[in-house]
Amino acid sequence: MDVLKIILENSSLIFVVLIFGALSGLVSERSGVINIGIEGMMIIGALVFANFAKWVGGSLGNWSQILALLCAGLVGVLFASLHAFASITLKADQIISGVAINVLAAAIAIFVVQLPVNNGLIAFNTIYHLPKVGKSEFFNLYLLLAVLAIVIIGLALKFTKWGLRHIATGENPNAADAAGINVIKRRYSAVLLSGFLAAIAGGVFTIYASGTFRGNVSGNGFLALAILIFGQWRVSLVTIGAALFAILETTAGRISYQNGVSNWVVTNKELFNTLPFVVSLLVLIFTSKWSKAPKALGVAFNKAKR
Repeated sequence: MDVLKIILENSSLIFVVLIFGALSGLVSERSGVINIGIEGMMIIGALVFANFAKWVGGSLGNWSQILALLCAGLVGVLFASLHAFASITLKADQIISGVAINVLAAAIAIFVVQLPVNNGLIAFNTIYHLPKVGKSEFFNLYLLLAVLAIVIIGLALKFTKWGLRHIATGENPNAADAAGINVIKRRYSAVLLSGFLAAIAGGVFTIYASGTFRGNVSGNGFLALAILIFGQWRVSLVTIGAALFAILETTAGRISYQNGVSNWVVTNKELFNTLPFVVSLLVLIFTSKWSKAPKALGVAFNKAKR
């Protein structure tokens, strides 16, 4: 039961990381802007969250964690504005811009983590705890926020004027522009919201990593992209994909550290840690032919084109 409890608790946390990362990509890409930079935005969010936790601490109780998430999200918005400016205003290649975001974020994180005051690790595991919601052992504050995000974004995209216009900019931006929709404004807001969500995912990842940050988010930003493609840019399918990958990642990551497993498993524990990424590649290979991305995804908006 202890092993099951650990797996369920950690699955709920990594689910939050993956769903926020996948929703980050979904919001951006449904507007027509590819966001390969989710990993980098998550790294920046994790860096800000970890530093807030280390230097400000938990003097405000659970509110400290909310403030840390908000700070991470706001910095994520600022970081995402670089991708928005390059991709939308300058009409640069969106994939190259996203890769540049990943490289820049990784460089900043490594520099900060390697400062003498940190010495390769930002740790705050003695300050922050996992806030529970109600009497449930596994339903925590972060899972509640994830559920709210899923419901709000899902309903907004399907039933509101904002959502329909948002989707229109990713399907046929010139038709949307002819209908009076400000495509540039909507794409900017989508990318900035994407940065906010990705940074929150990064912040929660530091909790999942036992209150530590070592300069990366273990590739979960790329897993979120795979989940987005697996989910066909639909909130319901993305949620299912995030849940499946969360269970897989937690089980693979924890199994090699449990008592009673074979010596071969212990010796090759890093092989088990690669399992989620191998599965994500297989999923992309077998689902790519049925992929139905937004029609204008990756295409810079040209107002003169009809």
